[in-house]
Amino acid sequence: MKDFVLASYRPMKDAETEAHLIVNDEAMVFVELDAVDGAELEILATHEKLMKNPDAVDVVAFHYGSLKTLFDKLTEVGA
Repeated sequence: MKDFVLASYRPMKDAETEAHLIVNDEAMVFVELDAVDGAELEILATHEKLMKNPDAVDVVAFHYGSLKTLFDKLTEVGA
């Protein structure tokens, strides 16, 4: 299993109905995703690769443990 997932993103287009994340009050959608083990050079190389897509405005990196914490909160009974 990989430790990090990196996602390049772009602003949401008018025809799209669901944002994947909100950045500075702006709706964004993922362009590309890639999972890595977490070595610094691998993360940097993946960031560079994802930014080669002309639609990408930036990249966000999520750590597995942080994602698990978020998902656990979403699945809490009575939340």
